[in-house]
Amino acid sequence: MRRVNFENEYNNRKRVREHGELTERWDKAAEDFRNAAADRSELDIAYGDGERHHYDLFQPEERADEAQLIAFIQGGYWQ
Repeated sequence: MRRVNFENEYNNRKRVREHGELTERWDKAAEDFRNAAADRSELDIAYGDGERHHYDLFQPEERADEAQLIAFIQGGYWQ
């Protein structure tokens, strides 16, 4: 049975050559979205005492009274 080197398998910078380009593109897309949604967003809302215990809330463009909440929680990558 082949042994898997998990250190290599989960090192995205090693496995994905264009990781820098992808990250830049994602950062730009996120910035564009935040700018477009500025009038319907609440940014950096604290939910705890920790330095990184904050979230951003983006309201829907229309029909906010009928909107459902979708939560995306990003905790980093698995190690």
